[in-house]
Amino acid sequence: MRRYLNKYLATLFIAVMSFGNPAIASTVDSTSVPNSSVTEAASFSGSLGEGLPIGSIVMWPSNTIPAGWVRMTGQTGINTTYPLLSKVIGTWIPDMRGYFPRGTGGTNSTVKTAQSDAIRNLTGTITYVAETYNFRGVVSGAFTKQTGYSNANTPKTTDTSNTGKLTFDASNVVPTANENRPLNRAFNFIIKYQ
Repeated sequence: MRRYLNKYLATLFIAVMSFGNPAIASTVDSTSVPNSSVTEAASFSGSLGEGLPIGSIVMWPSNTIPAGWVRMTGQTGINTTYPLLSKVIGTWIPDMRGYFPRGTGGTNSTVKTAQSDAIRNLTGTITYVAETYNFRGVVSGAFTKQTGYSNANTPKTTDTSNTGKLTFDASNVVPTANENRPLNRAFNFIIKYQ
């Protein structure tokens, strides 16, 4: 099994290394690459981007940006600083700090445009309010039952009584923050400019 896996990885490695360079692919095959080369493929990371077209975007796991690439931080006027890149994407680089990429289509169909955060609408129903306005039903999830609220007297048959209230707090059931986000890890988005 390991032998077949190594052969597969070697073939994949050659395909990546020879992307855009048929001369390499025609003279090298998976049987001519020793297994040790497969396990040492990371040492060739400096040349892995050579076959990628200008404008390619990569998530980079370091703050040291490789030559020929630049972080995507919303730079403008790139027709002078990155002339080849500007021919591909226009005069500005999108700012990807704090953003997730999303495929075009649906409600976001224009390339490079950003959307603000949003959630789906939350609705609910409250029933079984007693004559005294104290909630006598059962609550669950994000709802909390409270009684004796604010001494706000409400008419009853013969006297007055304090009201109760329901509160809604999503943090009762899910983690909350000042933004909507899935589980994530941070990387630098970099784009190839030469």
